[in-house]
Amino acid sequence: MHEAGSDENGRQQIRTRAERTEQVAGSILETQLQRRKVVGCLLQVYALQLTLFGLLALFVHVHPILPLDVAITRSFQQNQTPWLRITMLAISYPGNSLLLPALVLLPAPFKLLTLGSERSRLTKKKFHVSSNAFFHAFQLSCDCTTLHHC
Repeated sequence: MHEAGSDENGRQQIRTRAERTEQVAGSILETQLQRRKVVGCLLQVYALQLTLFGLLALFVHVHPILPLDVAITRSFQQNQTPWLRITMLAISYPGNSLLLPALVLLPAPFKLLTLGSERSRLTKKKFHVSSNAFFHAFQLSCDCTTLHHC
């Protein structure tokens, strides 16, 4: 009588574990489907941006000098107010000096360091999650095989 109760209790535990595993698998599938939708939308946006940029490049290639562009440039060159001259110098300064390469190259080592540490952290996390899932599946298969042999 005691063995029948423990056998039923063991089967109930296996059922609850199997249900939890099915729930986890279902949530993983939902997450993957959501990611696929987001990735698909992003790819479509990127394709649209690439198409628009290509059309703009084609337009500039066909029409290299626009009359409107010439008129705006002459207007800015004729209007030499102090605030406009200072603004134009401030905008063009990084391109006319060594400041721009320094601003680009200075943060690069720090970004590489943070990417390396983040990659190792994510690798450890994925290994931990996958090893837990493998252990759980292995334990379930062992439980099921021991009940069938009884």
